[in-house]
Amino acid sequence: GVPVDALTGLAARALDALPDPAFVVDVEGHVVLRNLAHKRMLAQMGIVPARAELLVDEVAARLTDPDLFRAFVAANEQDPDAEHEQVFTFRSAPRTIVVRTCPVRAADCSLVGRVWVLREVTEERLRRVNALAEARTPLTAIQGFVELLATHEYDEPTRLAQLRLVLDQCERLAGTLDELFATD
Repeated sequence: GVPVDALTGLAARALDALPDPAFVVDVEGHVVLRNLAHKRMLAQMGIVPARAELLVDEVAARLTDPDLFRAFVAANEQDPDAEHEQVFTFRSAPRTIVVRTCPVRAADCSLVGRVWVLREVTEERLRRVNALAEARTPLTAIQGFVELLATHEYDEPTRLAQLRLVLDQCERLAGTLDELFATD
């Protein structure tokens, strides 16, 4: 087999090749690897990553919604097998990042930790993410009304009222899609 130190060195070089800040946390919650981009990002925030801790409070204090960040970290701890993604915005600068984290497994499929990747969100990407979220609401309503109409017998006035609601939601969805795909 390959020595553990060699694997750690290889993993560190692989993380350093990523342009986005990234780090790996073991199952006990200790940071075992940070790439250069993550170290730079922490330094820009005035945080010195000398410890193997997640630095939750230090990072949360720099975000517009620190409680959301703490809840995100807690969700990762409570469900280590799941993938998680959340958008955060920094207080000091209009800078938005998407934090994505997923499990890391050994060759025998046992959980050994989590990888965290942080990607800066451009205005265009943020606009598209927001528009996508806006599109889901009317789409869910349309699906619900159509399922009801398909599975239940309604009197004609009720059926027509539900169809009008479906049409309203279709118009709302069309407006959202127009906004999403508008060319400026």
